Amino acid sequence: MEQVQERRVKIFRAKDAPLPFKKAKRLAEKEGYQLISNRLADTLLHSYMRTQLPTIFWSGTVVAYPKMGEGFKHIVKYTDPISKTKYILEVPGRFVGLKNCALIMLPGTYTLGDTGRRYREYFAQVEPRLLNAFPNIAVGSFPIHHELQIPTENGRGIERELWRCPQEYVGPVVRMHAEHEGENWRDNVYICLPPSKPLPVVVEEKP
Repeated sequence: MEQVQERRVKIFRAKDAPLPFKKAKRLAEKEGYQLISNRLADTLLHSYMRTQLPTIFWSGTVVAYPKMGEGFKHIVKYTDPISKTKYILEVPGRFVGLKNCALIMLPGTYTLGDTGRRYREYFAQVEPRLLNAFPNIAVGSFPIHHELQIPTENGRGIERELWRCPQEYVGPVVRMHAEHEGENWRDNVYICLPPSKPLPVVVEEKP
């Protein structure tokens, strides 16, 4: 691994990456780290250190949301179109029925396992946080929540470009940044990508 000399962050290189989300999470934990939180990723992307980060990478922050225009049901289920694996979160009862919001799981607050059933992965041991005013459109630019750094309609500060699915989804936040000829620097927050997709891996020391 190559170490970025700030905030106890490291980047997996060469044979260690890119990796699917579950394998990236497992490898990071095996070496005593955790996947970088979306909050820390956002901080680094808006500092001089952004040039040291991969153009696109997993974060360890997981988000669940219902289908556009609907409220949370008792479970959120997302079928990965590449691996056909179903990712499942049981929604705590107090959140069932809520609309225009998302549930946020920070690194270290959840586990991911198949519980013996093929092609099913469960997010467990979860105490999610509620994010209100989660955007109800597939792509758009929004200010961010002051603490979670996820785009929201009642956020503040610099906008990020959010990409989400029209259908329900549970999976990791992916960060992408790039310079485009003739355009300003872009900072995208993807909350829609298949967890089986191999991506670069950035980790941080556990608190």
